[in-house]
Amino acid sequence: MIDISTFLIASVIIIWIRKTLGTNKTEQPKQDFIADFKEGIYEFSKNKGVVWLVGIIMIVLFFVGVLQSLFIPMLLSLTSPKTTGITLSICASGMLIGSLFIGLFGCKSKHVKVLSISLFLAGLFFANIGLSTSIIFITMAGFMFFAVLPFVNTSIEVLIRRNIDNRKQGRVWSIISTITYLGSIVAFIVAGFLADKVFNPLLEVNGQLAGTVGTIIGVGEGRGIGLILIVSGIIISFISMLIFRNKLIKNLDIY
Repeated sequence: MIDISTFLIASVIIIWIRKTLGTNKTEQPKQDFIADFKEGIYEFSKNKGVVWLVGIIMIVLFFVGVLQSLFIPMLLSLTSPKTTGITLSICASGMLIGSLFIGLFGCKSKHVKVLSISLFLAGLFFANIGLSTSIIFITMAGFMFFAVLPFVNTSIEVLIRRNIDNRKQGRVWSIISTITYLGSIVAFIVAGFLADKVFNPLLEVNGQLAGTVGTIIGVGEGRGIGLILIVSGIIISFISMLIFRNKLIKNLDIY
């Protein structure tokens, strides 16, 4: 009911804004989908820094998609549905806090630097979500992960938008969105298989990693998912270092 109400509220606001602004008609040029698509591809591909950044975003969104798919199953293997709901709410509030901070104080530093640091921290917090079976620890790590995401999102948004002609933003962003969300789609497809068939069996009581990795993060139900999150977080932090060293991406900060 809460979820549905947000759609109703948004719809009322949009209708109100439309009536307030009026309905003055303007002549719209005839659009050619194929021509617009080709132009969008050209505008996107001509800036190699944008291409590199979008490719990296796609990889990061793959791991975020893995978290979206497996976070709840991991929590349910450790605690009750009620506590799982509370944990999810607290973790998600981190994004609200991070967004409010940016809204109040802005983000005026070099955006590649902010992106690299925030993505590195996001990777560390991501890994910590899978490190422990303590719900308090997982909640804290999840909260911090979501709290730094707005800094990642804002930096990416600014870097790409400032390097694309304003008149062609819609065409280019539709292509960028398609490419980046391929990572999430692939994650939703493979996450369950990786958890059930690959990682969980490794950390069963008599699994191959029970005597090594299992002594650190635990064994049993859901610990394979924990290992997936640890590996994913480490990779995200490694990617953040690649961003900082990539000259093509660093050039996006030069306006």
